[in-house]
Amino acid sequence: MTHREKIWNKAEKALFEKYGESPDINIVNRFLSEKRFLADYGVAEYFDELAGICRESIEKYNEKLIAKNTVSCCLSAYLLGASELCPLTAHFYCPRCKRVEWLDDLDNDKCLFDMRHTRTCKCGAEMRIG
Repeated sequence: MTHREKIWNKAEKALFEKYGESPDINIVNRFLSEKRFLADYGVAEYFDELAGICRESIEKYNEKLIAKNTVSCCLSAYLLGASELCPLTAHFYCPRCKRVEWLDDLDNDKCLFDMRHTRTCKCGAEMRIG
């Protein structure tokens, strides 16, 4: 297995850890599309290195680096930790049971900024904004 394949596997593992063993098809499709288009360009290596720099910046200097532009619109960058911005459509996800509720499916919420910051999942856990 190449270094590049190991990094894509790391991103895929993060996807399953965050969204469960059977993630929403929209999330899987986004990840696979990015992988198909970006796999041969060294992008995963760049995102992985950037994630390390971001972690080091927080640990050593207590300074958060903000990734912008292309990095912030890639799901793979988000999964590898190079960006805190999730490029998917606004959603809630449950860290316990991995349930996803898309903004389109939610009542009374019009945009990400209007979303209530707390929501209880059917399993009883506190959902997070994705």
